[in-house]
Amino acid sequence: MNRVNLSQALNGARGSISLKSLEWFVKAQDLFVTCCAKQHYRNDGSDTLEIVYSFPLSWKSVVTGFAAVIDGTRYVARTLKKSEAEEKYERHIAKGDKPMLLEVDSTLGICTANLGNIKPGEEITLEISWAKMAVWDEGAVRITIPSVIADRYDRTGGQGGLLPHQRVESNFLAQYPCSVRFELSGILADGSVCVPQHPARVSREEACTVIEVTGAFADRDITLEVTDLKQTPPSLLGKDGETWVGYPVFTPVASEESSGRRLCVKTLVDCSGSMSGLSITQAKSAIAALPSMLKPEDKVTLSLFGSSVVHRITTARACTAKFLRQDWLPEIERG
Repeated sequence: MNRVNLSQALNGARGSISLKSLEWFVKAQDLFVTCCAKQHYRNDGSDTLEIVYSFPLSWKSVVTGFAAVIDGTRYVARTLKKSEAEEKYERHIAKGDKPMLLEVDSTLGICTANLGNIKPGEEITLEISWAKMAVWDEGAVRITIPSVIADRYDRTGGQGGLLPHQRVESNFLAQYPCSVRFELSGILADGSVCVPQHPARVSREEACTVIEVTGAFADRDITLEVTDLKQTPPSLLGKDGETWVGYPVFTPVASEESSGRRLCVKTLVDCSGSMSGLSITQAKSAIAALPSMLKPEDKVTLSLFGSSVVHRITTARACTAKFLRQDWLPEIERG
């Protein structure tokens, strides 16, 4: 049996695993979001394979389920201690079974699935379920479905803490078809919806709004923005064993008294290599727009960071248009 890192195989390194499609089914009731992600694969090679597959995890989400469907048979995972899970996985590999092992690293925001003894011609569907609370931001909610793992680097030349079997290889020519179905209910059903980077179809079904993205490719994250929400989402209360857990939601309102206070804004600008081009241009535009958002008596500081941190303005200064025309503004582009 050969062990194959799925990202390398999909990118042509082995050419024996075909990614057929990806699907996400997302339900959002007020701020509570659940998702079932399905990835469909087939072993097109002539060897029995052990597959290692790393995929991104939505920010601050919790994995609630993991299953695999192989030639019509569904295998459901259960939670075990890490050492026990690894021992059982290796034992069943040796017996010729089809074990699966899911490693979740919430710090790095990735999951790694291991599937053993996948025979030639067998089709595999991975099902990963997760849940999270969306963030309420002044009448707007954003739900992001991550589909790619970006390159990671650290000072030692490694890949940002990824273990060897978790690392992925990128291929800009790869095209992986995907689709997403969002079902919005509660206060989200009455908002204005937008999927900025993908064409989407919006419809109404009973008490929910449905947004469908089809014909897309998993070359970027899929983001749904819900705006113009008139109601504050309700707080949640649920039982957890013998205790109760609450999720209060409120929107603080600034008083007229606080609106007259002077502000001191600390500004930190990313000038690293990843910000070249449009990103650094937008950063400069945002800094130049500060006088229109602040009063002349408000003050600002400025720090730039890339490979090191430069505190360009350490003493807070009045935020005026004349001040922003000084020579330090072009330094943002130079970093």
